[in-house]
Amino acid sequence: MEIKIALVGLGNVGKEFIKLIEERRDLIENRYGINVKTVSIIGRQVSIHDERGLNLNSIINSMDSRKGLQQLPYPVKSGGYQGIKASNADIVVEATPTDLNTGEPGLTNIKTALSSGKHVVSLTKGPFVVAYSEIMKLAASNNLLVKFSGATAAALPTMDVADYCLVGTNIKRIEGILNGTTNYILTRMTADKIPFKKALETAKKLGIAEPDPTLDIKGYDTAAKLAILCNAVYGTEIMIKDMPIEGIDTIDISDIHRASQEGLVYKLLGRAFKEDERVYAEVRLVKLPQHHPLASVNSTTKAIRYETDTMGEIFVTGGASSPTGAASAALKDTINIAREFTRGS
Repeated sequence: MEIKIALVGLGNVGKEFIKLIEERRDLIENRYGINVKTVSIIGRQVSIHDERGLNLNSIINSMDSRKGLQQLPYPVKSGGYQGIKASNADIVVEATPTDLNTGEPGLTNIKTALSSGKHVVSLTKGPFVVAYSEIMKLAASNNLLVKFSGATAAALPTMDVADYCLVGTNIKRIEGILNGTTNYILTRMTADKIPFKKALETAKKLGIAEPDPTLDIKGYDTAAKLAILCNAVYGTEIMIKDMPIEGIDTIDISDIHRASQEGLVYKLLGRAFKEDERVYAEVRLVKLPQHHPLASVNSTTKAIRYETDTMGEIFVTGGASSPTGAASAALKDTINIAREFTRGS
């Protein structure tokens, strides 16, 4: 089966995504019977298209981010939502930078894709934070699929566990370390006994923290992922503004030292639970006992713990915190949409 893809956004994750498609082409076709053909790459201003499939090797080898799509040997057309409309793709992979306040440009891109009869794989959180219900209703009304593994802790399969492994259960509680940057900083402060600023500087030098790490260290990235999980799992319409949020920027090395003396460890957790038909969600910097499963999750590693009524506690940890890890999540979603599409045809 042939599946045509349009990639929106050619940043670090977008580049890794097309590299994976090219590297895993034979594996995807031999194992799943799917021939993945990238027919469009779409930027904010311009896009390139080829119904026969773009030459990804040529694009990968010649891509210079300073020159953009104009440098490539393809006719240049309008970008953004117009480029999505012009594409003959079956699946649109949305990989633009996220805006947690407006959801743009991803929100318009996703709505355009669904209105144009295209399935969606999203790596961006913003659209699902501000308009989760709207997106899912639009998808349902057009009989289309939307997957967003890469927006909920990248390579860690948070959504897969909830969507597939825990079907038929009542998920009573969600608890997780959903941000690798903050977990790395707390780990360094605990293990190396260094202050917050020095741990943050190290994370920046290693490329673990963004040049502007505000969303991470203030807890907003964790809150965004938790909001999406709550809306997907519980059918709520929780937004970031609806939950109390605490970051790690106020923690002092003396706090770390006192916690260690008490046999406790600091972790930034996203937590949600359902009680009397109401869902409560929060992001808190908490002290965990050493025996708690999340206490031993260190460095950039993320983890999630689901508490259910019939399957007990399910704990999953790992997943690469990197552009390749996020791109792999998008590739997984793309393959799964193609497989579901095949079964339904």
